[in-house]
Amino acid sequence: NINGIGPEGPSAGQSLKVVRGPFDAVVSLSRRRLSLQVGGRYAGSFPAAIGGGFTARSGTSVRLVELRPAARSPGVTGQAVPVAYQADEGAALLLSDGLRIEPADDPGFVATTPSAAVLLISTADFADLVDILGTGSQLLIRQ
Repeated sequence: NINGIGPEGPSAGQSLKVVRGPFDAVVSLSRRRLSLQVGGRYAGSFPAAIGGGFTARSGTSVRLVELRPAARSPGVTGQAVPVAYQADEGAALLLSDGLRIEPADDPGFVATTPSAAVLLISTADFADLVDILGTGSQLLIRQ
């Protein structure tokens, strides 16, 4: 992501920037942002809509448990998804204490208040986050 490489891969001789993890995150309740860190250093941030379950845990850390991929309806295969298709359960990064991070399709999501256990980020930012955070990554929740 930081190198801007498309799905075709890097070209011969292209120089690459490598940032070794593990990555962790800080959820800022007052700024409504999720910031990435590696080795205690800032590595980027995303706007977020934050549910009350995160607010109640201010000053604590939660751990990334697993990625829940988007559910597919029966008969849907490969990358082709019918326009009317709605997943029963969308993709989410599952955290300890029953919290989760979910993607939001609506660009106005930041102005919303999601359900208590949910932190929403844009769909594009969610795809990046899935590539960056890993099982065991810590998310510090602070005011």
